[in-house]
Amino acid sequence: MGERALPQQRDPPSNPVLLAAKRERLDEPHVARLGVLVREIANGRGRRGSVPFIDPDSGGDRSRVLMILESPGLMADAAGGSGFLSVDNNDETAANAWRTLCEVSLSRLDAMPWNVVPWYLGTTEQRSRSRPRRMSVRAWSGSTGSSS
Repeated sequence: MGERALPQQRDPPSNPVLLAAKRERLDEPHVARLGVLVREIANGRGRRGSVPFIDPDSGGDRSRVLMILESPGLMADAAGGSGFLSVDNNDETAANAWRTLCEVSLSRLDAMPWNVVPWYLGTTEQRSRSRPRRMSVRAWSGSTGSSS
């Protein structure tokens, strides 16, 4: 990560070549372990791609700040957007997150977004029509390198 100059401005990922380049970087050390978690959560739901990856242009697990949000928006979902939690996404949440980073003088390398609910929940209308579901929660014991 330190060898590559990462962009310090927003770069909305509308270009498929740029998105493919980000996907190729998912094994970089600062996001690789987080990718394992994303895949495990998505596989547990039986929906590959429904849980967005951490943008490799963020600080990943080296970040000083964890930005906790409710759930990813449509532009973070792989089916409707970039497939990344990113300040680069083309939506108001990403723009607000970017604005906040700028206001508090934080580099994108100092922050990483995450969501309490890590998958896309749908539009407000879809959410209001859905019934509550019982969810199973278990501790993730992946190879994050953390120790108890």
